[in-house]
Amino acid sequence: MPSWAEVSAAGAVIGVLFGLFGVGGSSFATPVLGLLGVPGLVAVAAPLPAVIPAAIAGMVAYIRKGRC
Repeated sequence: MPSWAEVSAAGAVIGVLFGLFGVGGSSFATPVLGLLGVPGLVAVAAPLPAVIPAAIAGMVAYIRKGRC
């Protein structure tokens, strides 16, 4: 299992790069975490704390604009 420093560095790089390009980083974060040696279940679940609030915020904005 990689150290927290390695996982944090990978997350920071992924976040910055995909933030610049405006693409979701979860599709890239999961394989990178797997390559770092993070167990599969943890690698799949790790991006969820960022994805779920973003999805809820998008849903609320969509509903407030009356597009539902």
